[in-house]
Amino acid sequence: MISRDSAKVLVLDAVSLLGQGVIYMINLALVYYLRYSNGIPSGIVGLAASTYTLAFFLGCMFLYPIYARFSGHVLIGASFLGMSLAILALLQAEAIWLIFLCLALYGLFMSLLWAPLEAWLMDSADERSINSILGSFNLSWSLGVGLSPLITTWIVSMDPRNVFIIGIAVFVMLWLTTSILARFCRPARPSSDEKSIDPTIGAASRRVLAIRVISWSVAFMAYAVQAILLNIFPMFAKDILGVSDQMSGTILFLRGMAACASFFFLSHTSWWQLRFSRILGAEALIAILMIVLSASRSIAVIAISILIYGLVFSLCASFSSFHSACGIGDKVRTMRIHEGVINLGSVVGTALGGVIYERAGYSAVWLMLIIMLVLLASVQIAYYLHETKEERYM
Repeated sequence: MISRDSAKVLVLDAVSLLGQGVIYMINLALVYYLRYSNGIPSGIVGLAASTYTLAFFLGCMFLYPIYARFSGHVLIGASFLGMSLAILALLQAEAIWLIFLCLALYGLFMSLLWAPLEAWLMDSADERSINSILGSFNLSWSLGVGLSPLITTWIVSMDPRNVFIIGIAVFVMLWLTTSILARFCRPARPSSDEKSIDPTIGAASRRVLAIRVISWSVAFMAYAVQAILLNIFPMFAKDILGVSDQMSGTILFLRGMAACASFFFLSHTSWWQLRFSRILGAEALIAILMIVLSASRSIAVIAISILIYGLVFSLCASFSSFHSACGIGDKVRTMRIHEGVINLGSVVGTALGGVIYERAGYSAVWLMLIIMLVLLASVQIAYYLHETKEERYM
């Protein structure tokens, strides 16, 4: 018979799949809704898309003292209901400032969701189960992300507003689901004196803490690149390459499926954990892929590059989530930083990408990210060498 903890993980994985899938459906439909249904310029669309990610980041980083007063399931329920109301208001908004306000509220309510949900998953984790629990969670939400472009582009071909209506219905259903789950398995409140999950990965090790910080930074870049693919690539493919919405959705769908396969593989291996060289290798591959994406106008080459990026993206996301969950500390706090950083990457990618795409073109967007990645990798190397110099000279 399945245990209560195992049932909790299964339910929360299902919530993650549907929740993240619907969030990405809404985010992708927003591009079509604003750009093609309302005739808003691509630069403004990029800023609008970055509004909710910026609000998410600010909520994660600065509202934690407020969030810590409530149990995780209360925050998760408030998130689903709040996002539903914000999207419902967006459908009624006509003025640009009202649209931006609705998106800011949408992102703020979204910031209540993921850190408490991940901490709820980790309540029962130990050194043997942490990787498998995080792996199944990553597989679940990435499957939702992978399926969302294919479903969304099919729905928006009829009417983008249908995506928002479906999203509201799913959010309400997920609120009911997590409320019922909490009656049987209530999440623990945040604690600052939590013991280490793995005693061999202590917070006293400066190398481990350095890898945690570096993992956050590489996840920042990975999500910035993904933001370009999800928000700017569909416009480039349609406006410049003449590719249909369905083809763009299929390419992004295949990227998502590649990420799912990679998450499943990573959940059963450990070669990538606590190794700085693996992080640098992932960044080098990202740089090569961005060079190809900036130069190629072949849809086949672009599709293959995006497919490969799905594999690398899952590795970068796993770096951040695993190293946030392991070690001494409040898991809600470290997961909150993880969520805030990855969404800051989405803000930077979406906002700067939209403006640069409108003013300088698609290749210039990738050039910006290549420069950012080179600078970031240089800082990472210097930081890692500084933090580990005592260990190396012992």
